[in-house]
Amino acid sequence: MANENQNEQALDPRVAERLDKIDWDGLLRITGIRREQIEGNPTVARQLAYQQYTDLVYGNTADISGQFSLRAVPGREPDEAWKVKAYTIEREKTVNDDIFLYGSPITSKKAKEALFERTSWENSEGKRVVGRANANAGRPIAIERDVDGERRKDYYLVSLHEPTNRVIGIPVDAVRRMFFDENERAREVSIYGARLSAEQLDEICKGNHVLVDGCRNSKGEEFSTFVQFDVARRQLVPTHPAILKEAQRVGVDLLGSRKEAPAQEPVRTRERKVGQAPAPQPEGKPRLRHGR
Repeated sequence: MANENQNEQALDPRVAERLDKIDWDGLLRITGIRREQIEGNPTVARQLAYQQYTDLVYGNTADISGQFSLRAVPGREPDEAWKVKAYTIEREKTVNDDIFLYGSPITSKKAKEALFERTSWENSEGKRVVGRANANAGRPIAIERDVDGERRKDYYLVSLHEPTNRVIGIPVDAVRRMFFDENERAREVSIYGARLSAEQLDEICKGNHVLVDGCRNSKGEEFSTFVQFDVARRQLVPTHPAILKEAQRVGVDLLGSRKEAPAQEPVRTRERKVGQAPAPQPEGKPRLRHGR
């Protein structure tokens, strides 16, 4: 009991308040995962509270057992309990696989390469890390899907959720609402203590990388990093694609303000079969400038 109380005290009050909205009975029934189990892991608790795809959590019922990633879905009414969806681990995908989002194929080669690019880097604390180079596909993807009985086209930012290998998408308009208010004023958004400008946030909403100066690590040391919006985490994260690393190596700064069209127009499908793709669009190159 003492450990449970310590876990509860360790939670951010804002996280604890949001967890009160969760349909815990429904989560227990579907996965066998209890509230105490979530609250005992502050990282997963925060992810669930803020509607992110969580790290893997073990669940066990009479019918199923295994590792699940969870995501809370708020109800339409203010007092409606938040349902929790559980996702199992999918087969790991590669750039050569057919990739779908809501039944629409992602055909842009550049977008797929960005999704699967991996690299290694030294993080702000000096530790060598290996992982995905990009947080998202780097450009909006046009997707057609049925919404409330109507066929609608929207542009999405798309990421891979590495624990489950799921392709995750959020409409660009929804991403923009995270960073700009209804009057198109930029919200206060910071990473590693450095605040982003309205121009930088506008590029973030397009899926671009932006260079952020004035960041500080836990030792108080200043550094710069490229960041991008991670759809699954619903937050800004550092990125390390090869093109940016090479630009830094030769002393060239990448602005990340491409003027190219979105990666692709939607491809109509039937029974998840890939239809005829539109004529390929020229892949624009990021604009570079010398010096700072």
